[in-house]
Amino acid sequence: MIEIDLPLLLAQLITFLIGTFLLWKIAWKPLVEILRERQEMVSKTISDASLLKTQAEQMQSQYQEKMNELDKKSAAILQQTKETGEIQKKEILNEARNQARNLLETAKKQIDEDRMNLKKELKKDLAPLAVTMAEKILKENFSQETHHRIIKDMIKEFSDRKE
Repeated sequence: MIEIDLPLLLAQLITFLIGTFLLWKIAWKPLVEILRERQEMVSKTISDASLLKTQAEQMQSQYQEKMNELDKKSAAILQQTKETGEIQKKEILNEARNQARNLLETAKKQIDEDRMNLKKELKKDLAPLAVTMAEKILKENFSQETHHRIIKDMIKEFSDRKE
């Protein structure tokens, strides 16, 4: 049969209890403290990560808003540039039309002036011609047929000078 040695059993039990007490005092509290600190650190890290994620989302949202705002501004600038271009185009076309109109008016005035000068010259040239014709008519004694021929010749000569 098995014999139980009571003093040895008591010594082992006391040694076990003293060892457990020492371990609890020396190792268990620091171990629990380390685990608690680690848990707090993990919780803080998770909290910080959550905060950083929220901040990143806010920054991304702000970035997107700014990009949308820039898109709107660039579209507005582009539209304004188009409108300015159209206005300048109309102004240039109007100015070109005015210049063409002025040039045409100047040309018409010059043509009218030249026409008047030609008429004056023609009148100066016709006066001696009329006198010459009258002299010829008066010098000659002629028939009706000769008279018509002379008038036709004078008209032809007048037409040739006019051209």
